[in-house]
Amino acid sequence: MRSLTHRGSPASPPEAPLSVTVVAVKSRDNGPGLPQVVTRRLDVARVGLAELRRCLLAAEPAEAALLLDKLDEDLLLLQRRLRLEAENEAVTEN
Repeated sequence: MRSLTHRGSPASPPEAPLSVTVVAVKSRDNGPGLPQVVTRRLDVARVGLAELRRCLLAAEPAEAALLLDKLDEDLLLLQRRLRLEAENEAVTEN
């Protein structure tokens, strides 16, 4: 698992860094199962939404826009993973 941290604009306080974790997905053979991956990714999205709320309340539109991009990317990756898993299941069953 790796973290991407954005320290914010020069106007952002240094004690409030913006951090979004990107979960590296491993194959089923040597990594966590799908439910654990989904749970982790949804937990990350919830943290991102909480941080987005903070940015909006603090009137930090640039930070909010960055966060929205990262959330969108992470949810897109999760969607792709779920689609791939469903396709793999369909192939395995046939």
